[in-house]
This record gives sequence, structure tokens and C-alpha cells, in this order.
Amino acid sequence: MIASFADDELRRALRRLSDHIPFAPRSVEKALERIAGRELLAPVGRHVEMLLRQARSHRIHPPDGSACAFPTVTEGAPVPGAVFFAVAELFRPPGYLPIGDAFSEETEMLRLLGDTFSVSLSVYPNPAPSSPGLLRLVGDSAGAAFAVAGEALRRGVSVPEDVAVSAAVSAGPDGNLHLRGVGALERKIALLEQERPGCRFYFVDREARDYHAARIRLVPLRPGAIQALYEAILPRRDAPPRARVYERIREAERAFRDQDYPVARRLFGEILPMLDLLGYEDLQPRRWRYWSLVCLGAIALHAGDTDGAARCFEEAERLEIPRGVTPEKDELELYVAGLYLDQLLPDRAEKYLRPLTDSWRQRMRIDPAGDDRRRVYLGCLGGMRRLHLLRGEPERAHAVQEELVAASPEHERARSLTDLGEVLRRMGRREEAALAFRAARRWLDHVYLPTYRLQTEAFLVYYEGRLALDRGEEPDLDVVSALVPRLPERSAASWRLRQLALLARLRRGEDEALDALLRAAREARGDFSRWQWGLGLLRALAYRPEELREEVATHFEGLSRMAAGYAPIERAHRGLVDACRRGEDPLPFARLLLHHSPY
Repeated sequence: MIASFADDELRRALRRLSDHIPFAPRSVEKALERIAGRELLAPVGRHVEMLLRQARSHRIHPPDGSACAFPTVTEGAPVPGAVFFAVAELFRPPGYLPIGDAFSEETEMLRLLGDTFSVSLSVYPNPAPSSPGLLRLVGDSAGAAFAVAGEALRRGVSVPEDVAVSAAVSAGPDGNLHLRGVGALERKIALLEQERPGCRFYFVDREARDYHAARIRLVPLRPGAIQALYEAILPRRDAPPRARVYERIREAERAFRDQDYPVARRLFGEILPMLDLLGYEDLQPRRWRYWSLVCLGAIALHAGDTDGAARCFEEAERLEIPRGVTPEKDELELYVAGLYLDQLLPDRAEKYLRPLTDSWRQRMRIDPAGDDRRRVYLGCLGGMRRLHLLRGEPERAHAVQEELVAASPEHERARSLTDLGEVLRRMGRREEAALAFRAARRWLDHVYLPTYRLQTEAFLVYYEGRLALDRGEEPDLDVVSALVPRLPERSAASWRLRQLALLARLRRGEDEALDALLRAAREARGDFSRWQWGLGLLRALAYRPEELREEVATHFEGLSRMAAGYAPIERAHRGLVDACRRGEDPLPFARLLLHHSPY
């Protein structure tokens, strides 16, 4: 019988095999070769040949960073299993699947790994885009692979590329992670022989049976302390001298002050394993770790990763550095307040911001000298501006921002005037806002740090674009298009400009812009990012109310927890969802939510 695409079973099998290529290309190749041997109509045969070429050209390579391979088996799929990498990084790389999403039912494994490693754990390749139900990860046999990746990051070494691991983790009597046995090892061994010939497979069998393999090396382990697995796989690294660590910290801090966050994130990430090797008996390495965590948390906060920021800040606070020993305690409190603002929790933010701002205002009256001192003071005032905007008090935000402009040095004047213009825009004083933005442009050349100048210009273009939309005009999309590729993809300025461009194109009537805006909102990860893209949907309601009503309701229903922290936002949130569901006008509630945005 000649098979065609009318054969639903064949069509489904090919679609599933196509989705499976990144996870088991050799297994997919064998399955496709069996199909290619059948009598097929020409279009079907060409499609099978195309998939075969894709499978033959694909290789399973470990991603950058700290990654350990682990095999899985499949049920009811056209291939026997898949190979993934457990990835440990300080911040989750874009496109990777967070471990909590991949193994949502394995609460004990997640708890143990989270208590042991203060890093982001994720799965690569990401199975989420595959056909529904094709790759659903269940069980805890990947626990040891994640532990190996986390320990490698902590030591500052790489997991050898020829290693695969299958074992669960449990809490041992000594308080450390212990290895526990897993099942389906015969099938995992067969899969690795197919997909990763020559690899070393470390495993713990719950039944302690003997296994044989011709194309991979089997390394069975006994249940017990996980240190045996670490020592078998991971190389040691000698502790670096303190002088080298100090120089690296100075380099990282320069990048952080310049807002070159990708470089700063990488450098601080390299510093933490070096400090682990030094040890923390002395105060100085603890101070360095403390400051590294504060900066990494601030970088995560800037990228909208509130969960990652919270983890860094919590670990920094656990170090218990005395306030009199280091001035960075105030910066940590300032960033924690910013975290609460991003979580829409103004009362918690004020508990940090109010006394901190009053203290620094008094200090600056006594001794205003020094850019470092002024930087913390300006940060306090900027936090107070966002606090008042979150509470829907733009007039009070304006008074604070006027104080900030007066206190800002020349190289900060462009940014402070940009923020002043945005407050004026929020107050409806559009002509004064435009004057503030023009003044900010005149001060751009005084921003002597190149990366910070780029970030400042990007925010200025964004707020100018918001003002243009308020006036019924079109933002300068040529300038936006020129700026976005120069910005780090995960930066606050980058996603704001991308959202602005989509709104401008939507105002023109471009259907593709609506699709892109909806896709960005659906793909946003983390409450902060989802909330900010939700606000983009609210701004778009004015252009496409009927098409967006259902999407807005669905999007904001998933953000009930985020809205619940502040009563005015909770009421507006509930009114928005109810209005959308009842077919009533949601715009009054949308305007209320936008009125209470701190950005």
C-alpha cells in the first residue's frame, strides 16, 4: 500500500520524530530509515528525506557553562528515549527550561537541590516547544546530574563532555546529598550506546544488577554520599592567590558600574567558585562574596529576573556582614527595596527606602563629597520616585525627582532629566516633559562611560516614544531599530524598546505586530516580565480592544498573586478581568493599572 499524508498515523509519527531530533538524532535516524524503506508517495518521500538529512547532521553537544548529560526513556513514542543536559548557571540562559518547570512534580528533588546550590538550574535542550505530550519529564533520576553540574560551577571547573549520569539524590544522615538508585537502566544504556557512543555512564541501580555494554563504559556506583561521584568525575582546582581574586573583582566592578551587565555577570560568576576555594574563615573573602552576590542580584533585577535577584540577596544576607565593616550593606538594602517595587509591594519597599533615604539625605548635607557617596543617595531618591509612582502619586514622585536632578553630577544629568520627563508625562504635563527630554539629550555627551551612555540614550528614546504615542504621533522607529541590536538582549532598555516598536506598528494597523506582541506576552517568564508585557497588552487595548479582550483576561488571570500585594492594584486587576469576561469596557481598569506602574 502506498502511504501518503492522508495517513494520519504516518503524519503524526513524522511530526513527533521531527520534534525528537534535538534530543535523540541517531534514534530518529534509525526510525526514519525504516519509514524510508516503505513505498511512499513523492511528497511524503521528500519530507522523510528532509528529516533524515536533519537527523544525520545533528549532534548532541553540551551547552556552554556547567552541564552534565542524563538519559531518559520514553513511553509510547517512536524512539526509545532522549538525552538532556542538566545545566547550572548563576542565571538561566535564554531559552533553557527551568528545572522547576521541567520537574514540577519532583518537589523533594527540587527542595534538596535548591537548598544545596544557590544557582539557576535548567534543562537543555528545552522540550517545551515539542509536540504536546512528546517529552514530559517525570521521576527524579536526573537529580545527581544537576548536582554534578552545580558542584562543577561551584568548583570553577567543567564537567567532562564524555560523562552521563543517572541517579537520584536524597538527604543523608550527615546533612549532605546522598545518591539513591533508579530504574530503567537497560533502556538508558541502549539509548546512550546509540546516541553517545564512547561515553562514561555513571549510575546507581536500585536493584544492584550486572549490566553489559559494547559501545559505552559503565561505571556503577553504590548508594551513599555524593562526594564519591564528584571525585570520580570532576577535576580539582587549586585555590587562586588573593591578589588574583582581588584584581578580578575590580574588573567585574568596573563593568558593573559601567552597566556592562553581560561582562559583569560573567566575571562575578567566575569569582564565586574562586572564593569557594579560598574559604571563608577570614572576613575579606566573605566581603568579596557578599559584594559579588549583591551585584549579581542587581544585574538579575535589571534583567527582570526577580527570582534570581531574590536568591542572590537572600544568600548575601545570610553571610551576616557587620554594617560597620562594609558600606555595601546600604546598597543591598537599596536593591532589596527595588525588588519589592518590582513585586508591586510598596509597603515592604518603603520599610527599606524611607529610613535609608533620610539617612543619606542627612549624610549628604554634612559631607556631599565623593561620587560613590552620591551614587547611593541618587539611588535612594530614584527608589522613592518609583515608590510614589507605584502608589499612584506622580506629584510626590515629581518633587523627589526634582531633588534628584539638583543633586546629580554632570555625568548623571542626562539620566535624571530623562526620568524627570517621564514623571511629567505621567502627570499629563506633556510640553514640560518634551522640554526635559530635549535637555537630557544635550547632556548625553557628558556620560563618559560608553555602556551607561548607551543605556541612558535607550531609555530616553523609549520615554520619548511613549510621549509620542500619548500625542497620537509615531515614535522614531529608525532610531529604535538602530539601538536595539546594540543593547544586551536581556536588558531592561532592550525589551522596553521592542515593546514600544510593536505598539507603534500596531497603531499603524500591522497585524504582524499584534501577533508578535501576543507571542512575547505568552513567552514571558517570571511574574515581573509577564506583568510588564501585560502592561504592553493594556496599552495596545486602545488600538485593538475586541481582539485583545480575551487575551488580556487570560494573561492577567495568571497574575492574581502578583496583583494581590497592593490593594489598589488588586482592585483594578479584578475589575479588568471581570470587565473583559463580561464584555464590558476594560479601559478604565487598564488605565488604573498603568497609573500604578513604577516604570
